[in-house]
Amino acid sequence: MIEPVKVHSTGGLHKDEVTGLGLDVLNRHLVSCSLDKTLKLWDFYRCKLLVTYTHSHPIDNLFYNR
Repeated sequence: MIEPVKVHSTGGLHKDEVTGLGLDVLNRHLVSCSLDKTLKLWDFYRCKLLVTYTHSHPIDNLFYNR
């Protein structure tokens, strides 16, 4: 059985609805996007935020190919 992932963040949470998630083929990085105009890159295993990118408009979908 697959257990749900619990992300513990130190301020890296989105401030609005999350609209997309993407996981790389090696399951190392997770990308999340949100209506808060941010796209966040996470270290999936360590549940650590690596970088936040800010866009000028809300991000309503995501296609991640790596």
